[in-house]
Amino acid sequence: MILSLPVTGVFTTNAYFYIDDVTVHGFLLDPGAEANTLLAVIRQKGFIIEKILLTHGHFDHMEAATEISDALSVPICMHEKGRDYAENPRWNLSEGCGLYIKLDDVNYLPDGSEIALEANQAFSLAMHHVPGHTTDSVFYYSAKDNVAFVGDSIFKTASV
Repeated sequence: MILSLPVTGVFTTNAYFYIDDVTVHGFLLDPGAEANTLLAVIRQKGFIIEKILLTHGHFDHMEAATEISDALSVPICMHEKGRDYAENPRWNLSEGCGLYIKLDDVNYLPDGSEIALEANQAFSLAMHHVPGHTTDSVFYYSAKDNVAFVGDSIFKTASV
């Protein structure tokens, strides 16, 4: 199951739940804001989040990550080139908005990492490094479900 939820902080972005229908365990991707709203959905739906996955280190994709990680006792994961973004409010652009967001406890993963659920090892996402938007940008891909979570590595543009 994939559930997309727009969350609004300084900007509106989409947070995604990628949940195994059999175990109801899953991943939360890019919790950009509204930690209380995201936690309420998790409780309401009975989701068991095993990991928080970030597509890149801009604050509008990670603002709620620490609060949710602390509330659920789950790790935050991002690409190994994300350290500067996670730890530096200037790099993650939150400083310019007066937020000064820092992530202190992050699992930095190499390109090609396969991230599987503990509850069902067959339910997984592969991390693929696609620098461009940021030096740490990734997309997460499930071959089983033929789905990709791309963050800001792909933008929809309006025709002029």
